[in-house]
Amino acid sequence: MLYLLSILFRALSGVQNGFYYGKNMLGVSMTTMTLIFISFLTILVWDTPALATYTLAFSMGFCAWLYFVFLSKQGDKIHLVETLLTGSYTLAIAFLDIPTAILSVYPGLVLHKMGVNYLGGWPVFYEGTDDPKGKYYSIYIFGKQIKIPRTNFKIRFILAVLSIALYILYLLKSPLKFNIIDVFIWLKELL
Repeated sequence: MLYLLSILFRALSGVQNGFYYGKNMLGVSMTTMTLIFISFLTILVWDTPALATYTLAFSMGFCAWLYFVFLSKQGDKIHLVETLLTGSYTLAIAFLDIPTAILSVYPGLVLHKMGVNYLGGWPVFYEGTDDPKGKYYSIYIFGKQIKIPRTNFKIRFILAVLSIALYILYLLKSPLKFNIIDVFIWLKELL
């Protein structure tokens, strides 16, 4: 269920963007309320709602910091919202299960881009909604610009199919689940 919620959350953030580009503020509002509801459903997966609340709050703050410190689009409101929503949600999921968080990104991203395109008035597989600056996006680490290549729809689709296949294998083959807290404990023991 967590995997599907993660994919749905990422996809709906694209629907939200598509409504924004299509200037449909009612659609943006309804999608935002749905995203909040999915966050509530995710809290139910946790044993302790207080832990879920702290984790989601930490994730939101951490992703805001990442956005303003490392990404170059500080003036772009829709990408700020997108980064905060999808980044914080994915990070919060990693507190429950890292493979679920990682392997849900590309299936959700494919649906996300399709939602942006369709509701923005473009063909579903349109690649023009990618960053108009070119084939890279930039992050800044300590004042240095690092260019990261963008993927096209075909590559994203292949990565989405591969992610789903790997997740199925993970469910079938792995008796072990691990999360961010487990990684911290492991690092502490290692040091």
